[in-house]
Amino acid sequence: MAPGAAQFALVMGAALALASCGPQVLVVVDDQVRPIHRYSFDGAGTTVTDSIGNADGVVVGAALTGMGSLTLAGNRNQAQYVVLPPRRFAELRDATLEAWVNWAGPTINSVSTPWQRIFDFGEGSTGVADEQAPGGGPARSYLFLTPQTDPRTATEVPSTRVAFQVPHDPQAVALETVVNTSPLPIGVDTHVAVVIDASNHRMSLFVDGAIVGATDLAQDDPLSYVYDVNDWLGRSQFGQDPGFTGTFLEFRIYAIALTSEQMQASYNAGPRAPR
Repeated sequence: MAPGAAQFALVMGAALALASCGPQVLVVVDDQVRPIHRYSFDGAGTTVTDSIGNADGVVVGAALTGMGSLTLAGNRNQAQYVVLPPRRFAELRDATLEAWVNWAGPTINSVSTPWQRIFDFGEGSTGVADEQAPGGGPARSYLFLTPQTDPRTATEVPSTRVAFQVPHDPQAVALETVVNTSPLPIGVDTHVAVVIDASNHRMSLFVDGAIVGATDLAQDDPLSYVYDVNDWLGRSQFGQDPGFTGTFLEFRIYAIALTSEQMQASYNAGPRAPR
């Protein structure tokens, strides 16, 4: 391309609006697939601004540094995380949760720390806000994404996992609906997303814009089964799990199930794409 020539990027599909974001770049934006919440971790302090919706979050145990990212140290007691306003799922039927992270790995001070959380939306064992399931007890309902599991059975291998759980009596983690793929790379900016497609009863996992797994969901309106009084980045509904160790670059929530083409376009546009 000749110097000074305009570059064009198709962001999220069909062109419904044309926005200029600088003399060299024109971005086509489809209003139908704008996120309803977007967190770019700008500014300093402990407020994580939602630049689209009205749902600012709060950093606990750490702070933004003005670099457009949030680094969490990670530890066994989950002392550093982000609290988003509760019940983000309350009015959603379909949803896409999308993040760019740089994961520091599954060890902290030479101690193995599987089951870290990129996000975990749900409840502990009683549905009380800010309460986790105590000890090794199961949480009641949730949707979470972990960069690496710890095998629970002889046939399992460490995996990046999205897990969906609805209330059961009695409750057990073995009743989760899950999608697994290879653990996320360490020390690399990585795009990861979870899609809940209620109309098609599907849950899908994407890494770097590509679908890496999917499974069926039995429920007609799956998100209505998740009582998400705790909407957390970097913290688990399970009290024994470690906190996330690494950096958040971007987190978004959409009120639709992004298609594979839309997901690839979002990944190509990157975490700092104008909206």
